[in-house]
Amino acid sequence: MKYRVRPKYTVKNLPCKSFNKKAAIELSINFFVILIISLVVFGSGLTLFWKIYQSGEEQLRQVSRNVEQKIITQLHGGAKVSVVPRSIDLDRDEEYIIGIGINNVLPDDHIFKIFARRGLFVREDMEPCTFSPGPLDTDDTDCANLDPPIPLLKLLGDKAELRVESNKQEISNLMIKTERKALSGRYTIDICVCYNETTCVGYEECKLDPYDINYPVSKIRVNVR
Repeated sequence: MKYRVRPKYTVKNLPCKSFNKKAAIELSINFFVILIISLVVFGSGLTLFWKIYQSGEEQLRQVSRNVEQKIITQLHGGAKVSVVPRSIDLDRDEEYIIGIGINNVLPDDHIFKIFARRGLFVREDMEPCTFSPGPLDTDDTDCANLDPPIPLLKLLGDKAELRVESNKQEISNLMIKTERKALSGRYTIDICVCYNETTCVGYEECKLDPYDINYPVSKIRVNVR
C-alpha cells in the first residue's frame, strides 16, 4: 500500500512569503493614495478659508467706505463733528468700527481729542443702570454694583487724538466689541470732542467745553441681540 507523502516546508520556501510581499505592496499603495487624498482635501480647505477671509476683508472695506462717504457728506454740509452710524445691532463676541469725523472750521490747526465712555444699559426685565455713574446725589445705578455685574462693551480708540488742519476734515475710528457673556439689551456709548489744551483733559471736562457747543455729546446705541 502506497502512502502519499506531504511535502515538507522550511522557513525559506513557505508559500505565505509571496502573499506577504503582495500585501505589503498593496498596503503601501493604499497609504500613498490616502496621503494624496488628504493633501488634496487639506489644500481645498485652505483655499476655501482664504476665499472666505478675502470676502470678509472686502466687505469690511466696503462698509468703511460707506461710513466714510456718509461722514464726508455730513461734514461738507456744515457739521463740525460727525459720528456714523448712530445705531448698530451686534451679536455676542462681535465687533464693529464706528467712524468719527471732525471738520476744523477754526483759523488755526488744532489737535482734537475724542473721548468715548459707556453710558446707560437698558433691558426690558430690569431697571436701567449706567457704566459711568455721576455724583452720589444722583439716582444713577452703577452697572458694576449689580449682582452679577453687567459685562462691559470693549472700546478701542476711546481716547484718540486727531490733528486737523484749518478748513480740513479728518476721520478717526472707534471699535466697539461685545463680550461672549454680554447681556442682551441696549447699550449707549457717549462721545465728546474738544480741542482746548487747558480744559480738554477728560470726558467730563469735554462736556463743559466741547468743540461743537450745539451738539456737545454724540450718542451711539448698541443693541446686543
